[in-house]
Amino acid sequence: MKSHKQLIIKKITQEISPDEELILEEWMKSNPQNLNEFNELLSTWNTSQRLDKTVIVNSEDAWNRFKNSLNQSSSRQSVNIKKWVALPVAASFLLAILLSYFLSFDDQTTIQSPLNTIQSVVLPDSSTIVLNAGSSITYTSKDWLDQRLIQLTGEAVFDVKKSEVPFVVTTEQSVTRVIGTKFNIRSRGFGDKISCLEGIVDVADMNETNKPLRLVKGQGAIAEENGESFHQTEIDLTRTTGWIDGNIFLSNVTIAEALDEIEKQFSADIQYEGAQNQSEYNFHIDRNSPIEKSLTIICKTTQLSFSKIDGKRFRIYD
Repeated sequence: MKSHKQLIIKKITQEISPDEELILEEWMKSNPQNLNEFNELLSTWNTSQRLDKTVIVNSEDAWNRFKNSLNQSSSRQSVNIKKWVALPVAASFLLAILLSYFLSFDDQTTIQSPLNTIQSVVLPDSSTIVLNAGSSITYTSKDWLDQRLIQLTGEAVFDVKKSEVPFVVTTEQSVTRVIGTKFNIRSRGFGDKISCLEGIVDVADMNETNKPLRLVKGQGAIAEENGESFHQTEIDLTRTTGWIDGNIFLSNVTIAEALDEIEKQFSADIQYEGAQNQSEYNFHIDRNSPIEKSLTIICKTTQLSFSKIDGKRFRIYD
């Protein structure tokens, strides 16, 4: 996930994508100080454009190298300023501000739950997250109390402490915004499913092509992988969070999604050699039983077969 600092740079240099712009707007809306921070940097940029630029150097190359250095490591705390002494007046003026800005605020935290592992996380405001196997979150811890913004990859249950600062979770497909409530998000690369477990949850697709949905307890929202569908549905609260105890209920999923989940839950490697099949099925995966039990259920349902290669490597075939 790109930090809000990187997104501001992309915004003012007109390199930001629509999805990134939405994330940046959510960050600015979450706290007036964030909007002020953006406006100050934008004002600095605009001022720099009016300064003398007569020094002839390859500023574009230097600027690109600076931006690339920001992407190399989110935990990096120093920048080699000697590389930038040849910048034109306008760019060097902006760079002085940006260096101070990045060195003062860069404090991203990424937490990843390994395969076959459920991990609990306590955030700085005492909100809690339970990460499903093979899932990760990224957030800025330094100014967390002023902007509660999280990027999720995978699946997690969020139990959010109530605050005047909105709690916003973004994925590749959706944006979920709450004040204080409990909800589950599944975002495994096959579309998103957001489930409200308590309170009220507001959900929008990343491209804002559909009207945002407001969910209450027992309701869910589904954002299809292709972005062409975003709709509300009813959910089974027990099955939605069953994965925490090892009972994974998959509804309306393809074989590819089911096998992907088994790989994450059992830290396995499954080679699929069957025909391409986009049909949807319902499966129950029991993480507390041997992997062979789950593979047997899937193969019987889809009329496939499996064999063990070695260890946790399996082959699925017609």
